[in-house]
Amino acid sequence: MRNRFVTDVMTRSALAIAAIMVSLVLIVWFSVRAGLGPLLELEDAIERRSSDDLSPIKRHVPEEVEGIVSRLNILFGQVSETMNAQSDFIANAAHQMRNPIAGVQSLALATLSARSEGERKVRAEDLQQAVRELAQLNEKLLLQERAVSHAAKASLEVFDLC
Repeated sequence: MRNRFVTDVMTRSALAIAAIMVSLVLIVWFSVRAGLGPLLELEDAIERRSSDDLSPIKRHVPEEVEGIVSRLNILFGQVSETMNAQSDFIANAAHQMRNPIAGVQSLALATLSARSEGERKVRAEDLQQAVRELAQLNEKLLLQERAVSHAAKASLEVFDLC
């Protein structure tokens, strides 16, 4: 009889502990899921953005990730500025190269249509000089791009003043 009583108490205790454990697991699971909900919504919103959308994230974010989102917004701004500067440089370079290229094309046509060997030689020398000037312009543009690129990288360099 005593063994039966002990077995009965042990069985009831084990069932009670199992029920408490299952309840605890469910409570923790729902709590974590509810707590991560805003983060999952933020992740979904970021995932839906297009690759060229560098506008700041303007949605409400949980307090725990405000710093991360703030840093991301700063990074988006810096990347946007860099892309705009690069676009401006490319447009400027294309504009600077347009006239010399047109001149080289004209000189090449003039060389082909020269009436005498002497005239052809003079035009070929002019063409060669124009190509040299175009190459120098190209080198200047590349040097400017390297300087701008280096300046952008150097401005982000952290160093100890002591």
